[in-house]
Formats: sequence, structure tokens, C-alpha cells
Amino acid sequence: MRSRFGFTSGDEMVRELAVADPPSAAIEGTTDQRMLERYGDLADPESEVSRLLASQPSFRLREDLGTGPRVYYLPPREEARE
Repeated sequence: MRSRFGFTSGDEMVRELAVADPPSAAIEGTTDQRMLERYGDLADPESEVSRLLASQPSFRLREDLGTGPRVYYLPPREEARE
């Protein structure tokens, strides 16, 4: 197994795995980067996403829990309802 992944020994593989970032960290980082590239930074008032949120009503679910939800929901546009 070790040689399949480029390690010279099982001990080396175990040591590298012990200090490696969890896969979820890499996935979250990639997702955050792609969202930032596509929609802009929500903290930047000049970004596309900030302007969109400022231009129409939006809401976040369960803000009362104090967890700081990062997902904003926009109601359907009038033209989409027709």
C-alpha cells in the first residue's frame, strides 16, 4: 500500500498522515476560494454578492441561534412567478 502512494515505508506513511490536514479542510478551502472567485467577498461592499443583497430583501435561517449563518436566501423575483 505504501508504495502505491509514494512512501518508502509504512512508518513514513503513518507519520505523514498524522500531520496532514484533514480532507475536509482542503475541501472547505477549495469551496471557499471558488465561491469567492465566482461571487465575490461578502465583506466587500463593492462585490457582486454584497450589491445583490443590498438591492433586495434577503433573510438567513435561524439567526436567533447566534451561530452566524452564512447562507442568505432571496425571495423569488416577480418575473419568475409569472
